[in-house]
Amino acid sequence: GYASFAMAGARPAAPIAAAWAILHWLGRDGYVRLARKIRDTTRKLRAGIAAIDGLFVHGDPEMSLFAFGSTRHDVFAIGDVMDDRGWCLDRQTGPDALHLMVSPEHERVADAFLADLREAVAIHGESRGKAARYS
Repeated sequence: GYASFAMAGARPAAPIAAAWAILHWLGRDGYVRLARKIRDTTRKLRAGIAAIDGLFVHGDPEMSLFAFGSTRHDVFAIGDVMDDRGWCLDRQTGPDALHLMVSPEHERVADAFLADLREAVAIHGESRGKAARYS
């Protein structure tokens, strides 16, 4: 009836209300602090990935969402090694790539991630065939 329709119509507003509440709680300074942390961590990750022989970042992303691929390595096999080490990288096709969404919390693990990625590139075997999530 009407009540269920009204409730269903209210659901899309929930993320907007949550975003408003967080921005209100953080304030401008808090938001800028987190945005800088994300930007700086993204830059560090991009530079670290580009410094690994055979890897490259697709495009020129401005902020925290990007994918990387390889000219020589099976990126899905690299993703398997990273999975084994507790990292969760989305796999994409068209072209094959591993996908990152950087958050403020990634600042504290960026060095460990890059160290594991360097080793994954050095030791990966063949991909175990985990399906891509995005194409």
